[in-house]
Amino acid sequence: MSRAQDAVERAINEIDSEAKRIRVEIDKQRKDLERRIKPLQDQLSDLEDALRRLAGRDGHKPSATKRSPRRRAPRGANKQAILAALKQQPGASAAEIAAATGVKATVVSSSLSALAKQGEVKRTKRNGRVTWKVAA
Repeated sequence: MSRAQDAVERAINEIDSEAKRIRVEIDKQRKDLERRIKPLQDQLSDLEDALRRLAGRDGHKPSATKRSPRRRAPRGANKQAILAALKQQPGASAAEIAAATGVKATVVSSSLSALAKQGEVKRTKRNGRVTWKVAA
C-alpha cells in the first residue's frame, strides 16, 4: 500500500469513529428528551380529559378566548326601573332596589348618585344606613 492509500484509510477510519461517536451522542440525547417529554405528554392528556369532562357538563366546549357578549340594558331602562322601585318602596336602600329591579347593585348605586346630582332622587339616612326616595 502506498502512503496516500494509508492516509486515506486512516481518514476514513477517523470519520467512521467520529460518526459512531456522534450517533451514540444523538441516541443519548433522544432518550433524554423522550424521558423528559413523557410527563408532559401525560399532563397534556390529563388536561384534555378535564376539558372534555367540563364540556360534557354544559353541553358545549369551553372557550378560553371568547366570552359571550353581555347584553346592555336599553338607554334609560335602568333609570326607569330604579325610579319605579323607589315609588313603590320609598326609603329603600341601593341593595333593596337592586334586588327589586334585577339591576346590579353597583349600577344601582352609581345611578342613584347621578340621579341625586340631577335632583331626581334624594339621599336620606334611616337608622344609620343610606336610603333613597324620589325627590318631591
